[in-house]
Amino acid sequence: MKTLNSYTQFYAADLDTRVLNYTLAKHEVHRWLSIVGQKGLSQLIDDVNNGNDFYKSYNTIEKENSK
Repeated sequence: MKTLNSYTQFYAADLDTRVLNYTLAKHEVHRWLSIVGQKGLSQLIDDVNNGNDFYKSYNTIEKENSK
């Protein structure tokens, strides 16, 4: 799966691509939440609100909860 780094990439003009993007996002969110739980989600929100990079925090929280 390629990385989508912009609003424009996610909301592609092609309906089939948009449906695929939403489906993949749903599965990724489910997978991540099953690992980190509510505590991890709260930490991610706090990190982003404090100016931390979303992707770095997302990956760090997952690694910390995968042990």
